[in-house]
This record gives sequence, C-alpha cells and structure tokens, in this order.
Amino acid sequence: GVDLTEHTLTAKAEARVEKAAQGVFRPYSGKGNLQEEIVKTGAAHPDLTKVVSIGKTVNGQDILALKLTKGAKKSKDGSKPSVLYMSNQHAREWITPEMTRRLMHYYLDNYSTDKRIKKIVDSTELWFVLSANPDGSDYTFKDADARQWRKNLRDVNGDGVISTGDGVDLNRNFAYKWGYDDEGSSPNPTSETYRGASPGSEPETKALDAFEKRIGFTYGINYHSAAELLLYGVGWQVATPTPDDVLYKALAGTPEHSAIPGYHPQVSSELYTTNGEADGHAGNVNGMAMFTPEMSTCQTASDIDPNDAWNAADCASVFTFPDDEKLIEQEFEKNVPFALSVAETAAHPDQPSSSVGLDAPDFTPAPFTTSYSRGADQTVSVVVRKSVRDKELKYRVNGGRTLDMALKAWKGGETYGGKDNLYFDEYRAKVKDGDPGDKVEVWFTGETKSGKKTSSTHFTYTVAQRPSADTLVVAEEGATATQSQAYVDALKANGRKPLVWDVATLGAPDALGVLDHFKTVVHYTGAARPGNATQLQLRAFLNEGGKLIEAGELAGGNVDLGGGTLANDFSQYYLGAYSRT
Repeated sequence: GVDLTEHTLTAKAEARVEKAAQGVFRPYSGKGNLQEEIVKTGAAHPDLTKVVSIGKTVNGQDILALKLTKGAKKSKDGSKPSVLYMSNQHAREWITPEMTRRLMHYYLDNYSTDKRIKKIVDSTELWFVLSANPDGSDYTFKDADARQWRKNLRDVNGDGVISTGDGVDLNRNFAYKWGYDDEGSSPNPTSETYRGASPGSEPETKALDAFEKRIGFTYGINYHSAAELLLYGVGWQVATPTPDDVLYKALAGTPEHSAIPGYHPQVSSELYTTNGEADGHAGNVNGMAMFTPEMSTCQTASDIDPNDAWNAADCASVFTFPDDEKLIEQEFEKNVPFALSVAETAAHPDQPSSSVGLDAPDFTPAPFTTSYSRGADQTVSVVVRKSVRDKELKYRVNGGRTLDMALKAWKGGETYGGKDNLYFDEYRAKVKDGDPGDKVEVWFTGETKSGKKTSSTHFTYTVAQRPSADTLVVAEEGATATQSQAYVDALKANGRKPLVWDVATLGAPDALGVLDHFKTVVHYTGAARPGNATQLQLRAFLNEGGKLIEAGELAGGNVDLGGGTLANDFSQYYLGAYSRT
C-alpha cells in the first residue's frame, strides 16, 4: 500500500457512494463471507483442492489457505513447483482479496475446458491466501471510521480498545532488514508503518513465514493497492538493482509494454523504501521470488466510464475501489495474464514464461568505456544465469589473441550485494596488467544446462593515459570544473598524489573501471546539487571499502532520482549526515 491521503466527503457524496455500492466487497469472517467461501470451494472440488489453516491471527482467527492442484489431498504439500497468491496484508485494500478470490475460481472454472489452465493445475501447486490479515479485514467493515485501517488488530497499549497507536503493519514485521531504518518502517506505534516490537512479533507474520518454509514456494504474488505499479526487487534501499532483476523484468515487462496493462513495472524502492516487508523476506530467507502488484486506485477506476455512477471526486482515499462488479471484474481480468505467466514459470524458474514475450538473457554485462587500471588488473562484472556452466571471461587486448579467466560469484560488499540472487548472480574476473592506451574487448561465455554454448554481447574499454595518483578528485560543479585546483593543491600539500575527473566532460566515473583504482576519492560539487549517477557510483565504491571525502555547498543534500523525486539516502546512510548546517 501507499501513504494515505483521506478525502472528507460531503453528505451528498457519501449518499452517492452508498447508493452506487453493489455489495461485492465482503469481510473475512461471518456467514457468506470470504472464510466461508474458501471452505465451501474446497468442499465443492475435493479432487483439486484442500483447505488448511496456516496459523492464527492476533485475535485467534484461522488464516485459511486453499491448495489447488491435481490430487491436492493425496499429494504431499510442496511436492510440485509451488506458487502463492496472497492478498489483504493491509486491511483497507479491499480490491486485493477480490483478485485472489476470482483467480482461485478462474482456475477451477476453466480446468476442464482450457488446456493451458489444466496443464498449470496438473503440474503446479497453486496456493491462495485471500486474507493475510483477517482481523483487520473484518475491522474495516465495522463502520466508516474504521474503513481506512491498515494494520492488524494488535492492542499495543493494552487498553482493550483499538484506536490510534494500535496495530502492527504486517508488511514491515518480517525479519529480513527489520528496522533497518526509520524511513522504511517506523518504531512509533501511532505510525501506519509501525514495524512491531520485534522481528516477526505478530502471529500473522509467524504463520506466513512458517507456511513459506513448509511449502518451499518458487514464486509468489503479494497483491496490494493502490498505485497501478508492478513492484519487484529491493525495497530497503533506493536504486539498488539485483541479479534476479533480470528475471523479474522479463516477467513484469517494461513501462511501454507492462505485463499488467496500466501498471508501471519498477524496482520496489522507486515507490518508497520499505524494510521488514514480505517480499524481501520471501526472497532472501525463504527462497521464493515474489512480486507486489499495487492495484488500481479508486480515482483511476472511477474515471474509466464517465457514464457510470462513480466519480473520482467521491473517493475517500485511493484505497476505496468502487464497489462495482463491472469495475472489479475489469481490474481482475487485466491481472490474469501476469498471474498465469508466474504460475507457468514455476516449473522452470530461471526461464520466464513472459506474458509480454520477453526473455531473461544468460549474460548481462556491466560495461564501461574507460579504465584507470594503469598497469594493474581490471575487474569486470556480469550477471549470469546460475545454471550456466563453465562461466568464463574472454578478452582481447589490442586485437590480439583471446585470453580467458574463470568467473567467480561476487559475495557482496559491506552494505549490499550477494543477495536477491535465487536464479541469477553477479560474477567477476580480472583482466591482467592493463597498459595505458590498451583497447580491451570483453565478453563472457558458458554452456547451458542442455549443453549449448552461450555468450554475451561484447564491450570495449580503453586503459586511460594518466599519471600515477593515489587520490581521485571527482569534480561535479554542474559545468566544466573551475575549482578543482584548490583541492589538488590541498591534497599535494598533504603528501597525496591527486588526479582530477571532471564529470561535466567525462560523465560519472564507473565504480569498477575508475574509482576502484584509488583508495580515496574526493567528491566536490561546488554550488551544484550532487548528481544521482555519480552518487550511485560513489556508493558502490564505498560498499567495497573505498574512502570518500564529500564537499560542496550542497553536500549532504538531496539528489533527484528521476521525475523530481528527491532523496537524501546517500548522505544519510553512507555519510552519516541527516541534515546540513
């Protein structure tokens, strides 16, 4: 879910919404509601389904899951490639259990007539958790004042009443990166993102964690709302690609051709940072790749048909998706192709069955054009499908004979790396003894599981002609550097051998190609705002043990991550500077 902005409606608007509501949305417990429907669905399809409780809520309700596969009751749980469809971690997101409920019936209703559906169901375990937060779900149906409740019903202050200051955000309570910072989750019980007293403190969290461990899921989809996004990858730190992103991108699609029409595919932290969330824990603790679609907002759905009863101005918040069968069904239907593609991928998890026709390449090199190795080895990096055998670096210097080196998996740096690598990983090797002026052609090769030779695209870098130096001055003044000499003189006066890299003319210095060849870097920005591209390279340099001096009038300030989104994460978490005086 996203941050809540509640809109107070007039009495007339409230009346319009109430009159238009069709009663599609239902709470978890009670006659005719979701819990009962799960049980009845299981009873109606005994050969294909099994219903289990995966644990209890804080108020003692069973959290039900439905297993859907051929011979569901006879086959051992987790004996087939398994996929989890989960929803309603956040209580107010009513559209999400409708997504998983309808998907459950879609598989069952089409099993006998659709060969594709039959193949998926026969070969794969599909598990449905319609509400991961049953207590919270019921509470949001209590009255209008409770409609926007997000968390579970933990009575944090123990006064016997659920009010502000109660509840734990179940999507911030998992152990992986729990409490990493107070931006991606909150230690304050009054916050919507209160992470709980300790990692996995909530019974709902414990239940889901144990369930994932018991089944051994390959993939999962964790439905949330509301933002029209398709999220994957790292949530706890901004702008952090991972090896498995190669796979996620193939399944999620591109902004121009998204796997869910109208949703923008992106790395999770591009929305906002999160820690202790379900997806990161699933991937890095329980070995399952998980996506989070943020389903459509009330405003977007209300604007689809100008002739229906719904108006965007009548939305109390982005979460109050119209209670309208036609709009809910349309939202479900556009999500189906992606949901099926994830299920089909489970049988061969590193080879995506993309609904938008994208492949995950065996190799994704990290190219650069300039090396400052000057007589030293040059490290090169590539993301590779882990199942590829005999992974090697190939290179030619000045068009000479081809040389090779075995690739080794990178274990990660001081803060990040070495994670989110279920099916792909980052590998590295070194080009030996680069001489100034050398032009080095680089590519990577291996052999697939089927024995087929495979190779990457090629890239070429030049070993720069440069003097000997131990300190690099990265000048980023927003224009051609004019103040760099002051830094050079100061460094020389202290016995250092400085060299200047001018971002205005050379672009951001590559962490491996350039920065890695210096123990210390001085980055100054004059009166300009620090550049995001440069900061990401400096962050990578620090992550591998480099030392940095940051200077400039706006040092410690925000950088633009794109689209006007400002972030101070680099200065805050890597420089220890929360503010500037």
